[in-house]
Amino acid sequence: FRVTNAAMSDSNGEAYFPNAANQLGVEFMGLSDCQKNPEKSDCQKVNQIMLDTFVEKHVDGGGDDTSPPIIDILSIDVEGYDYEVLVGGANRTLKRVRYLEFEINKGGRWPEHSLQVAIDMLSDAGFACYWAGTAGHLWRITGCFLDHFEEKYWSNVACANRRLDRDNDSSSSLAARMERTFQETLAAGSNIRYDNMQMDGTDGIQSCGPDCRKEFRRRRNEFKKRTN
Repeated sequence: FRVTNAAMSDSNGEAYFPNAANQLGVEFMGLSDCQKNPEKSDCQKVNQIMLDTFVEKHVDGGGDDTSPPIIDILSIDVEGYDYEVLVGGANRTLKRVRYLEFEINKGGRWPEHSLQVAIDMLSDAGFACYWAGTAGHLWRITGCFLDHFEEKYWSNVACANRRLDRDNDSSSSLAARMERTFQETLAAGSNIRYDNMQMDGTDGIQSCGPDCRKEFRRRRNEFKKRTN
C-alpha cells in the first residue's frame, strides 16, 4: 500500500493543494479550492503528476515492460478533476485497466467538460460505461447517451474494459456480466424504487419529490426508446 503526497491532473509539474493536516478525515478538498487564491494560508505547493506518470513510476517501477500487468481496479475520486485524471492516463494506463470507476458532479472542473467526450474517449480505449445505481442496478451510458446526462448530477460511473475480456469466456467476463445487469435493470423498469428518492431516468440518483414523477417517466420512456 503506497501513499503519495501529490496532486493528479492532466500534466506534470506543481500545483497548489489544500493543506488538511488539521482536518484529518476530510475528503472533499481538491485542486479547485486553491485555484482562485493559491496564496491563502491553507494551500501548499505539491507535485502534480499524470496518471500515466504515476503508474510508470509506482506500479511498473520505472521499467519499460512491453507487456505490463493488468490493473484490475482503478477508482478515481478527485473532487471534480476526474476528466483531467482520465486524460492523463489515456496514452498508456487506461487500456490496462479492467474495471474503472469515477465520479461525475458539478464540482471542480467538470462544468468545463463534456461527459459525452469523456465517454467517447473511454469507448475508444475499450470501455463500456454505466451509471452505477444502488442495489446493484446499472444503466448503460456508452451507446445510449442522452442530452440530460450533461446536467452532471452527482453520480458514480462504472466502466468495464471489453477488450481485456476478449480471451475469456464471454458469458462470465466482467464486461458481459455488467451488460446483463444493465439488461435486467431495464427489464425491471418502474419496479425499481428507492426510499424517498426517484430515478432521473438513468439511475443516477438525485433527491426528488412527487413533483418530479412526470419528468422521471418522460426520461425513462426516452431512455427505453433509445435502447430498444
